[in-house]
Amino acid sequence: MKKVMEELMKTLRSYAVAYQETPYGREVQGTPELIEQAIVAIQKSVELLEGTFEALKRIDTAEFMKQKSWLYRQIKELPPGRSSAEPEGILNLMDHIQDICEDFQMEFPEVDDKVGVQNKRESSHTKIGETDSIGYADILKIIFDQNYVIHFVDNERLLKVTFADVLKIAKTNGYKNGVITLIAESPLNGRVYLYGNYGPFWAECGSTNGYA
Repeated sequence: MKKVMEELMKTLRSYAVAYQETPYGREVQGTPELIEQAIVAIQKSVELLEGTFEALKRIDTAEFMKQKSWLYRQIKELPPGRSSAEPEGILNLMDHIQDICEDFQMEFPEVDDKVGVQNKRESSHTKIGETDSIGYADILKIIFDQNYVIHFVDNERLLKVTFADVLKIAKTNGYKNGVITLIAESPLNGRVYLYGNYGPFWAECGSTNGYA
Protein backbone atom coordinates (compact mmCIF):
# COMPACT_ATOMS: atom_id res chain seq x y z
CA MET A 1 0.00 0.00 0.00
CA LYS A 2 2.85 2.37 0.81
CA LYS A 3 4.39 1.88 -2.64
CA VAL A 4 1.02 2.47 -4.31
CA MET A 5 0.53 5.72 -2.38
CA GLU A 6 4.05 6.90 -3.19
CA GLU A 7 3.50 6.30 -6.91
CA LEU A 8 0.12 8.02 -6.74
CA MET A 9 1.55 11.09 -4.99
CA LYS A 10 4.36 11.24 -7.56
CA THR A 11 1.81 11.24 -10.38
CA LEU A 12 -0.35 13.85 -8.65
CA ARG A 13 2.65 16.13 -8.32
CA SER A 14 3.44 15.78 -12.03
CA TYR A 15 -0.17 16.63 -12.87
CA ALA A 16 -0.03 19.68 -10.57
CA VAL A 17 3.02 20.90 -12.47
CA ALA A 18 1.31 20.25 -15.82
CA TYR A 19 -1.71 22.34 -14.79
CA GLN A 20 0.57 25.28 -13.99
CA GLU A 21 1.98 25.32 -17.52
CA THR A 22 0.49 27.28 -20.37
CA PRO A 23 -2.05 27.28 -21.84
CA TYR A 24 -3.89 27.61 -18.57
CA GLY A 25 -7.32 26.09 -18.04
CA ARG A 26 -6.87 23.07 -20.27
CA GLU A 27 -7.59 19.58 -19.00
CA VAL A 28 -4.56 17.32 -18.70
CA GLN A 29 -5.24 13.93 -20.26
CA GLY A 30 -5.95 11.25 -17.68
CA THR A 31 -7.08 13.61 -14.89
CA PRO A 32 -10.50 11.96 -14.24
CA GLU A 33 -8.87 8.53 -14.05
CA LEU A 34 -6.20 9.85 -11.69
CA ILE A 35 -8.84 11.35 -9.40
CA GLU A 36 -10.63 8.00 -9.29
CA GLN A 37 -7.36 6.24 -8.39
CA ALA A 38 -6.74 8.77 -5.63
CA ILE A 39 -10.22 8.23 -4.18
CA VAL A 40 -9.77 4.44 -4.16
CA ALA A 41 -6.31 4.69 -2.55
CA ILE A 42 -7.52 7.10 0.13
CA GLN A 43 -10.51 4.86 0.90
CA LYS A 44 -8.23 1.83 1.30
CA SER A 45 -5.92 3.83 3.58
CA VAL A 46 -8.87 4.87 5.73
CA GLU A 47 -10.01 1.24 5.99
CA LEU A 48 -6.53 0.13 7.01
CA LEU A 49 -6.35 2.81 9.69
CA GLU A 50 -9.79 1.91 10.99
CA GLY A 51 -8.77 -1.76 11.18
CA THR A 52 -5.58 -0.85 13.03
CA PHE A 53 -7.49 1.31 15.48
CA GLU A 54 -10.01 -1.43 16.15
CA ALA A 55 -7.16 -3.85 16.94
CA LEU A 56 -5.42 -1.35 19.21
CA LYS A 57 -8.62 -0.62 21.12
CA ARG A 58 -8.58 -4.22 22.37
CA ILE A 59 -5.44 -3.47 24.43
CA ASP A 60 -6.11 -3.22 28.15
CA THR A 61 -4.01 -0.13 28.80
CA ALA A 62 -3.98 -0.55 32.59
CA GLU A 63 -2.80 -4.16 32.33
CA PHE A 64 -0.30 -3.13 29.65
CA MET A 65 1.33 -0.63 32.02
CA LYS A 66 1.36 -3.17 34.87
CA GLN A 67 3.25 -5.61 32.65
CA LYS A 68 5.76 -2.92 31.72
CA SER A 69 6.26 -2.09 35.38
CA TRP A 70 6.79 -5.77 36.22
CA LEU A 71 9.33 -6.21 33.41
CA TYR A 72 11.20 -3.12 34.52
CA ARG A 73 11.47 -4.49 38.06
CA GLN A 74 12.89 -7.75 36.71
CA ILE A 75 15.60 -5.83 34.86
CA LYS A 76 16.43 -3.80 37.96
CA GLU A 77 16.80 -6.98 40.00
CA LEU A 78 19.19 -8.74 37.61
CA PRO A 79 22.50 -9.57 39.32
CA PRO A 80 25.58 -7.59 38.20
CA GLY A 81 27.05 -8.83 34.96
CA ARG A 82 23.83 -10.42 33.69
CA SER A 83 22.76 -9.15 30.27
CA SER A 84 19.44 -7.33 30.10
CA ALA A 85 19.49 -6.63 26.35
CA GLU A 86 16.52 -8.89 25.57
CA PRO A 87 14.09 -7.61 28.24
CA GLU A 88 15.16 -4.02 27.56
CA GLY A 89 14.44 -4.67 23.90
CA ILE A 90 10.95 -5.82 24.86
CA LEU A 91 10.48 -2.63 26.88
CA ASN A 92 11.47 -0.56 23.86
CA LEU A 93 9.00 -2.51 21.72
CA MET A 94 6.28 -1.82 24.27
CA ASP A 95 7.23 1.86 24.13
CA HIS A 96 6.70 1.84 20.36
CA ILE A 97 3.34 0.13 20.73
CA GLN A 98 2.30 2.72 23.29
CA ASP A 99 3.45 5.54 20.99
CA ILE A 100 1.25 4.20 18.19
CA CYS A 101 -1.72 3.90 20.54
CA GLU A 102 -1.23 7.45 21.78
CA ASP A 103 -1.16 8.66 18.16
CA PHE A 104 -4.72 7.27 18.03
CA GLN A 105 -5.56 9.33 21.15
CA MET A 106 -5.56 6.33 23.49
CA GLU A 107 -4.69 7.13 27.10
CA PHE A 108 -2.39 5.11 29.33
CA PRO A 109 -2.52 5.38 33.15
CA GLU A 110 0.59 6.32 35.06
CA VAL A 111 2.15 3.64 37.22
CA ASP A 112 3.48 4.53 40.65
CA ASP A 113 5.22 1.63 42.38
CA LYS A 114 8.20 0.93 44.64
CA VAL A 115 10.79 1.29 41.91
CA GLY A 116 9.39 4.62 40.83
CA VAL A 117 8.07 3.67 37.43
CA GLN A 118 5.84 6.64 36.71
CA ASN A 119 5.56 6.47 32.97
CA LYS A 120 6.78 4.56 29.97
CA ARG A 121 9.75 6.73 29.21
CA GLU A 122 11.14 6.82 32.71
CA SER A 123 10.70 3.07 33.02
CA SER A 124 13.67 2.15 30.84
CA HIS A 125 15.64 5.37 30.49
CA THR A 126 17.08 7.43 33.35
CA LYS A 127 16.81 11.20 33.12
CA ILE A 128 20.02 13.22 32.95
CA GLY A 129 19.96 16.67 34.51
CA GLU A 130 20.53 19.57 32.11
CA THR A 131 23.16 21.02 34.43
CA ASP A 132 25.10 17.74 34.50
CA SER A 133 28.48 17.71 32.76
CA ILE A 134 28.72 15.62 29.60
CA GLY A 135 32.08 14.40 30.87
CA TYR A 136 35.34 14.34 28.98
CA ALA A 137 34.66 15.04 25.31
CA ASP A 138 36.46 17.30 22.88
CA ILE A 139 34.11 16.89 19.91
CA LEU A 140 30.33 17.20 20.10
CA LYS A 141 28.19 16.05 17.18
CA ILE A 142 24.69 17.43 17.52
CA ILE A 143 22.10 16.03 15.11
CA PHE A 144 18.46 17.09 14.71
CA ASP A 145 16.05 17.26 11.77
CA GLN A 146 18.35 17.69 8.76
CA ASN A 147 21.02 19.52 10.76
CA TYR A 148 24.44 18.14 11.66
CA VAL A 149 26.41 20.44 13.96
CA ILE A 150 30.00 19.73 14.98
CA HIS A 151 31.21 21.65 18.03
CA PHE A 152 34.84 21.54 19.14
CA VAL A 153 35.36 21.94 22.89
CA ASP A 154 38.22 24.20 23.99
CA ASN A 155 40.74 22.67 26.39
CA GLU A 156 39.70 24.99 29.21
CA ARG A 157 36.07 23.90 28.76
CA LEU A 158 36.73 20.15 28.99
CA LEU A 159 34.56 18.58 31.73
CA LYS A 160 32.66 21.87 32.05
CA VAL A 161 30.21 21.58 29.17
CA THR A 162 26.71 20.68 30.36
CA PHE A 163 23.69 19.23 28.60
CA ALA A 164 22.08 22.67 28.91
CA ASP A 165 25.00 24.05 26.88
CA VAL A 166 24.39 21.44 24.19
CA LEU A 167 20.69 22.33 24.03
CA LYS A 168 21.65 25.99 23.69
CA ILE A 169 24.02 25.19 20.81
CA ALA A 170 21.23 23.25 19.08
CA LYS A 171 18.75 26.12 19.49
CA THR A 172 21.33 28.57 18.15
CA ASN A 173 21.55 26.40 15.04
CA GLY A 174 17.82 26.28 14.45
CA TYR A 175 16.45 23.58 16.76
CA LYS A 176 12.78 24.12 17.61
CA ASN A 177 11.43 20.75 18.74
CA GLY A 178 11.83 17.03 18.20
CA VAL A 179 14.67 14.66 18.95
CA ILE A 180 18.32 15.68 19.34
CA THR A 181 21.10 13.11 19.05
CA LEU A 182 24.34 14.03 20.81
CA ILE A 183 27.56 12.11 20.19
CA ALA A 184 30.11 13.29 22.76
CA GLU A 185 33.49 12.02 21.57
CA SER A 186 37.02 11.70 22.88
CA PRO A 187 40.05 9.86 21.40
CA LEU A 188 39.36 6.68 23.39
CA ASN A 189 35.59 6.50 23.67
CA GLY A 190 32.35 8.37 23.30
CA ARG A 191 28.78 8.45 24.52
CA VAL A 192 25.52 8.80 22.64
CA TYR A 193 22.63 10.73 24.17
CA LEU A 194 19.10 11.56 23.07
CA TYR A 195 16.96 14.54 23.97
CA GLY A 196 13.21 14.47 23.41
CA ASN A 197 12.95 10.82 22.38
CA TYR A 198 11.55 9.56 25.70
CA GLY A 199 10.31 12.91 27.00
CA PRO A 200 11.66 16.46 27.46
CA PHE A 201 14.96 15.29 28.95
CA TRP A 202 18.34 13.81 28.09
CA ALA A 203 19.02 10.06 28.30
CA GLU A 204 22.12 8.00 27.48
CA CYS A 205 21.47 5.40 24.79
CA GLY A 206 24.84 4.07 23.61
CA SER A 207 28.61 4.37 23.31
CA THR A 208 31.37 4.48 20.70
CA ASN A 209 34.97 3.31 20.56
CA GLY A 210 37.00 6.44 19.87
CA TYR A 211 35.83 8.93 17.28
CA ALA A 212 32.75 7.78 15.37
